[in-house]
This record gives sequence, C-alpha cells and structure tokens, in this order.
Amino acid sequence: MSLNGEASASHLVLEQKRRFKFLLVGDPDCGKTRIIQTYLRNSAPKAVTHDPISTTYEYDLGGTNSNVEISLVDARGTYDISKASECFNSTNVAIFFYAINNLQSLENVRYCWIPRFRKCSGFNVPTILVGNKKDLRASRGLRSIASLQPHSVPFFHGMKTKNCCSMDMFLECSAEDHESIDCLFQAAYSYVI
Repeated sequence: MSLNGEASASHLVLEQKRRFKFLLVGDPDCGKTRIIQTYLRNSAPKAVTHDPISTTYEYDLGGTNSNVEISLVDARGTYDISKASECFNSTNVAIFFYAINNLQSLENVRYCWIPRFRKCSGFNVPTILVGNKKDLRASRGLRSIASLQPHSVPFFHGMKTKNCCSMDMFLECSAEDHESIDCLFQAAYSYVI
C-alpha cells in the first residue's frame, strides 16, 4: 500500500483471480456428472449452482490460495439443443462426451453438439473428445472389433470423429475405474494456463 492508503496497481494484479470455464457437454447418461464428481472427490467445490440447463461447479485450482478459478459447467444432456446452447458462451475449453456403450451418443457429438457449439462459439475454443465408460468395454473382455456389442464404440471411431471434427484431443476414460480423469483435466488446463 502507498502512504495514502491506496493499493498499488501491481499489487491488485497479483490479487486478481483468473477465471476459466470448462464446458462438459453430451447426451444424457454419458457420464459427465460422474466424471466431475470423481475428479472433485478429494476437494469440495467452493460453489455449486443449478439452473434449468446446467450445473456449475466452481473451485480454485491448486487450493484456496490459488489465483486460478475453474468453473466446470455440466450442460444438461437435454435433447433440446437450443436450450443447452445457452451455456456455450464464454467457454475456454469444451469437452464433448459420449458413452462407449452407446454409438448414438458419439453420432450426436459429431452431428449435433459440435456443430451447435461451433455455431455459437466459433472454432477458436480448444475442444476435447472423451469416450467415457471405458470400464464397460474392458469388463466384458471386449478386445476386438468383432467382439464388440452392436452399439459399442471402438477406439478408432473416436479418433475418426476427433479428426473429422478438427478437435484438439481425444481420450477414453472411466469414472468407475478412475482411469484418465486427471489426464483429461490436466489437458484442459494446459490449453488455458
């Protein structure tokens, strides 16, 4: 502080929090909420807000003394995409989910969610494609394409969608097994920090 009691401009800059919004979007029952709950299992969010189209979890990256605040916006898996798109504004990283045991959920990412998001937010926002519920494939011993159930999604279909939609990253994860969840959010942080 200066002698007259005012804080210096450089001191205020250090105190100001940097805020980032990570949007999680996909069909109902693809596991977005479970991924968030699993990720935040060791730290309670400082705020949780609900509205008709989303649930937002806010937390400080690196604990309470951090100058980085993350909002994880869990867009409702509503089929009324026009309502869901209301939460697309000001997104820093968009994470699109499909369920590995539901081929239609991947098709909806490709033909519904991505086009709607890009119409609202453009192409400059980093995008990550996530195949969730990987444990369902592994627990059934589904190793080859021939052994996949009719509606299960092979890994290469996710890669193809990532490439066709010009997405930045693709990975598969499992909230049930806690597999690749930390990797997912570390990748999201790397795009903004």
